[in-house]
Amino acid sequence: MNEPLVSIVIPLFNKSNWVIPTLRSVLNQEYSNWECIVIDDGSTDNSLDLVTSFVKSNKGNWKIVEQENSGQAVARNLGISLSQGKYIAMLDADDIWFRGKLQKQVSFLEKNHAVDLVYCSYVIFEEGSGKGLRVVGFMNSKKMVRKWLQMLGFGGLIESVSMIRATLFDDIGLFDPQLSTSSGLDIAIRSSLSIKTAVLREVLVGYRISNNQWHKNFDELIRNSMYLNEKFGDLIDSKVRVQKYQEAYLSYNSKRRSGLVSLLLVFWGHLRVGNVQGVKMFFALASRNFLSQIVGAVAFRRLIKEIANSQATVD
Repeated sequence: MNEPLVSIVIPLFNKSNWVIPTLRSVLNQEYSNWECIVIDDGSTDNSLDLVTSFVKSNKGNWKIVEQENSGQAVARNLGISLSQGKYIAMLDADDIWFRGKLQKQVSFLEKNHAVDLVYCSYVIFEEGSGKGLRVVGFMNSKKMVRKWLQMLGFGGLIESVSMIRATLFDDIGLFDPQLSTSSGLDIAIRSSLSIKTAVLREVLVGYRISNNQWHKNFDELIRNSMYLNEKFGDLIDSKVRVQKYQEAYLSYNSKRRSGLVSLLLVFWGHLRVGNVQGVKMFFALASRNFLSQIVGAVAFRRLIKEIANSQATVD
């Protein structure tokens, strides 16, 4: 039986420090029937030059497309529109796929025809250190989406972990260009409302923490949250409760770099006025980070190996 074609879509904007390891992690996949579509979103550094040189030096079904800077959602949509595969796999230009990622997700979807989108677990890391390494996994994708919207749980990282049947986008539409930090969450919500999704528990993706990432933009977090509340709040949960959870998360996030004392003062403020969502958010953040770091310590050795593989020279 012929292996189905997988279309890999990578939006690229000023990722010169990380994009080559990302492309190598594609090249290192055991699954070989893929096309990789890199959409350069008007990069102003040498990212495009690096990608062009890499593609010329390494065999593969590569496609490079340039567009004026329009945002990641527009770049992803262009890549999807150009794709030819039965399945579409998203990948951000600074993340890393572990070996076997494509093969395992393709095998799962080929055996489970009722499932249109499959996630996997992932590890959060910073370059050069295992400090704060965290593994994120989910038992139930619908519960994950609800907690993602409420900011009680980690995001599903659909932009790098997902594999999606191409026909899904005909049913639910493409990425919303009005969103920046939350375009993946938007897709995840729409998918959870209309199709069957699944999660592979194995860690198959490395999510790199670096500077200037959208999720660190406080103003964009607020704008995206308000937009999603209007779009989906009543479908997922009480809109008032969703907004209160988000406000509580943002209150802690604004003090995250100020240290534990500042976080405890925020917690005390929520406790003193009886803000149930604020108190619950504190314990949710504490527990999720503690548990994910325990699992992360176990995953550290494999992560280091995968990073080394992605940085090695490919013949």
